[in-house]
Amino acid sequence: FRPLYPTYIPEGYVSAIEDRDENFLVLSYEKEDENGLQGIVIVENYVTDGLLVSDDNEYVSESPVEILGCEGRMSRKEDGSIDVRWESKDCLFMVATDTLTEEEVLKVCNALK
Repeated sequence: FRPLYPTYIPEGYVSAIEDRDENFLVLSYEKEDENGLQGIVIVENYVTDGLLVSDDNEYVSESPVEILGCEGRMSRKEDGSIDVRWESKDCLFMVATDTLTEEEVLKVCNALK
């Protein structure tokens, strides 16, 4: 498992958490401003036999997106939060945010190298 790291994070966000083992990586970036604490979470799971993946299906809308040449989906909730999920080379990816625009979250997704 060779995790990917973002080469782009919007201005003002700083790394808050990096948790990793041989099959997963969780990255969290935070920014605090007049609107309170804002965050971006990136999760990568290497797909192994027996891996169970839960999925929140309480979305207002979903749409297909292309991330790094792979098919994925962008989901939006009533509270304005967005998550983007896709699979590539035996790895499941998710980027979630409650503050970025659709364009910004897609830019973060496509900046994973």
